[in-house]
Amino acid sequence: MDLITTGSCYSKDNDREEDEVLLQPYLQFTQVGHARAQYMSNMFHCFNYWLKVPQEKFKQIINIFETLYNSFVMLDDMCDDSVVRSGVPVVHSIYGLPHTLNSVNYANSNALEKLLDLGDPRIMSLYIEHGQKTHGGNGMEIYWRDNVICPTEEEYLELAVAKTSSAFCFGIKVLQLFSDNTENLDKLVTALGQLFQIWNDLVNLKSDKQTLVRSYCADITEGKFTFPIIHAIQTHPDDDQIINILKQRTTSYELKKYFVSILEKYGSFDYTLEVLNKLKNEAVQEVERLGGNPYIDNVVEYILDKLETVG
Repeated sequence: MDLITTGSCYSKDNDREEDEVLLQPYLQFTQVGHARAQYMSNMFHCFNYWLKVPQEKFKQIINIFETLYNSFVMLDDMCDDSVVRSGVPVVHSIYGLPHTLNSVNYANSNALEKLLDLGDPRIMSLYIEHGQKTHGGNGMEIYWRDNVICPTEEEYLELAVAKTSSAFCFGIKVLQLFSDNTENLDKLVTALGQLFQIWNDLVNLKSDKQTLVRSYCADITEGKFTFPIIHAIQTHPDDDQIINILKQRTTSYELKKYFVSILEKYGSFDYTLEVLNKLKNEAVQEVERLGGNPYIDNVVEYILDKLETVG
């Protein structure tokens, strides 16, 4: 399935004269067309197969969520001290941390204003719940990284739900406020969120494309405890090589290549593929229970096709 891009809350015809200056880092970020935001928009289109929110209202809501999600990814890049995203330097390396951080906060404030303009009082409580889960999950990831504490697999899956699935869940719950469909979709959203997060972890360490897009094995340079890395550490606690390399935040190609070979030796990539297939089956079963959805089926198949190139 081709990824679908939507609009944005912002263009050069902004609501306020100063927006073009204040939002400059944010607008620069959106011009690149980052895969994460495209994937998020695509997933909302898939779910609207069930929700059937009128097109004009749907587009309005998705544009708001694209702003919220782009802002979070920009913040994530700052927290991770990332260097490259989608083949170009991260925005905060161009505009500086103060301007970029302020631009993120300003974009979020404007998006919240537009959310409240939708006119449903339940939106605010959903927004607060989403913020607590998303930033709480991101905060725990930062805490584990900076204190070199390896989480358990269960803790990490809970993090993935908080950091990734929360954005899906928030958007779908807002869409449902304008839909006749009141089905609880949390189980499917959770499975898809975990599937996407763990897939992203695997691709970062295994895909040659990442060498061009975000630098080779960027998660190692950022010192992150991702799903395959957690498996290797938890199943081989006496081998301290992985922890010692993560501590260094290395940019050495040869050292990162050796790191990947350790994960290969310990079967961490094979195990990750097993978990991804389990999550895929859970998602497929839940889609069937909900009456079927060819668009979500296509997204799952798209991910699995990509896995064949990195597995």
